[in-house]
Amino acid sequence: MKNSLSTARIVTTAAIAAVVVSWTLPAAAAGTTTKAVGAAAAKAPSFCSTFDASYKKADAQLSAHMSALMSQMKARDAKLVTNRGGADAAIAEKRTTWTGERTSVYATLAAKATTDAQKQAVTAFKASMEAAIAAREASIDRTRSVFRTGVDQLLVKHTAAVNTALGTYQTALKNAASQAEAACNAKQKSTDVRNQYRAAVKAARADRQAAVRTINKVGTDVRKLAETRNASIQLALTTFQNSQTTALNLLKIAFGEKPVHVPTATSTSPTASSVLIPNATTTSR
Repeated sequence: MKNSLSTARIVTTAAIAAVVVSWTLPAAAAGTTTKAVGAAAAKAPSFCSTFDASYKKADAQLSAHMSALMSQMKARDAKLVTNRGGADAAIAEKRTTWTGERTSVYATLAAKATTDAQKQAVTAFKASMEAAIAAREASIDRTRSVFRTGVDQLLVKHTAAVNTALGTYQTALKNAASQAEAACNAKQKSTDVRNQYRAAVKAARADRQAAVRTINKVGTDVRKLAETRNASIQLALTTFQNSQTTALNLLKIAFGEKPVHVPTATSTSPTASSVLIPNATTTSR
């Protein structure tokens, strides 16, 4: 059980880690306007006459980057759904296999039981194991559901933060451009307009970078959720192991065998009960 659950956890966590978006603006989109302004400033009289075309080019590049980023985040969400579906299918398949194996074990035990006490012990063992397995699976399912809900909330928050930061940045650049255009129309000194525009772009860029540093922390939050999930799943497995040990020892007593400590539920080594219960370790899955 642990092997399959570990695989599912690794697949899911790896998928999440792979699709969490760490975004930065391309150098062209972030810096073209400033470079264009710098070039225009070299010829002061031409700054205002070339500014409109230069800004429109930079704004188009930024818009294209924003569109690409939105597409990337949509692809992230779609991949996450696909990976989760694959993990769920794998676990469901394993559980179906283990159910069949347990049914065979119970039939073998019933055939070995010759006294009323042994028959009652087999019935009690089956009931105890099925209850323990149902509790374990329900606990694990709840834990995985809570983890996924937490991740989804983080990603929604992440996407909103990205949209806000990019929108704020684009608005700041447009405001800076409007102010520069108004200054040009007012026939202000070209070098002053250029310097004012550069300062506004620099401030907008600094605000964007500060937002990026905050948004990128989502990866750390996902890892914390994964740690909590793993601890909860391990607790469910330990609880199940204790129940299995108790049930199996009671069964062994009924069959005249000395109770022994049963290896952990995830052990693949032969157990002392394997002679009495063929493939006994499969009941731990």
